[in-house]
Amino acid sequence: MPKFYVIVAVVLCFFLSNAQEDSKDEFGVISPSEKAFTSYAMDSTANAIVLFEKGNNYFEIIDDRIQIVKEYHIKIKILKESGFDEGNITIPLYKNDKTSEKLTDVRAITHNGNIQSNLLQSQIFTSDVSERVVLKKFTFPNIKVGCILEYSYKLVSPFIYNFQGWNFQSNIPKLYSEFNAKIPGNYVYNRSMIGNLKLETNESSIKKDCF
Repeated sequence: MPKFYVIVAVVLCFFLSNAQEDSKDEFGVISPSEKAFTSYAMDSTANAIVLFEKGNNYFEIIDDRIQIVKEYHIKIKILKESGFDEGNITIPLYKNDKTSEKLTDVRAITHNGNIQSNLLQSQIFTSDVSERVVLKKFTFPNIKVGCILEYSYKLVSPFIYNFQGWNFQSNIPKLYSEFNAKIPGNYVYNRSMIGNLKLETNESSIKKDCF
């Protein structure tokens, strides 16, 4: 059994609007600057923007086997009606004949000023698209221009070979994106950066006696 993790932390952030500076990553907390954010100077055509995004991937012994745990948290500001599609969320889960990935702790809130609309668990739907893939879907309630869509979840995967990458940018701009990974020291994954943007933070360290 491996005795240590290689800890990787990488962050891409733009403080152009100061949107992340006084924000907290506590779920359900929206900062004054996030509420006040109305446009993105670098892309005036953006119909929505990611104010905050964070992922934590690590390995745990669950049901007597090592599995990947993926935690995800994001806040999306809707700037135009054409950005309403960002409220349609699809999370793929992979499976085989013996086991499957599991999605837990799904939380979603639409923030309209001081009014919060929570997603009900009954509003999360499951769709089998193939023998190997299941989709979990939900749509945010009460989407309006200026609202903030926030959701988080935990995904547990027995497929340790399926250590997926991270997109620091996407079809809508991201002001702050952070990815943290804890990888057992005797596991080897290829790591590469694609694109010409530089990371604000890109570091790794070793933590011993983890298991």
